[in-house]
Amino acid sequence: MVDILKLKNLDTIPSGSKRYRRRIPKDVQEILGEDWFQRGLKAIEGDGLLLEHAACVEEFKDMVFQARSVMSKMPVSYLLQQPLGRSGRPPY
Repeated sequence: MVDILKLKNLDTIPSGSKRYRRRIPKDVQEILGEDWFQRGLKAIEGDGLLLEHAACVEEFKDMVFQARSVMSKMPVSYLLQQPLGRSGRPPY
């Protein structure tokens, strides 16, 4: 019997390699300066792919958590003095 598992945020690029691609939350985009989190994966299938995917999920969660942690520690006076970002809002 064959088990098929669909991994979220995983796509195949034209070269045949796999890529983890996920949009960065809007509140964090201004701090990180990026709209997308992308990582190329070495494995194409099997256990290696599952391990790399899990590592990417954890890296993404840690990155977002750290960015939001930095935002929460910024003094309000500093945040109000910052120029407006691309969205017309302060970058926090």
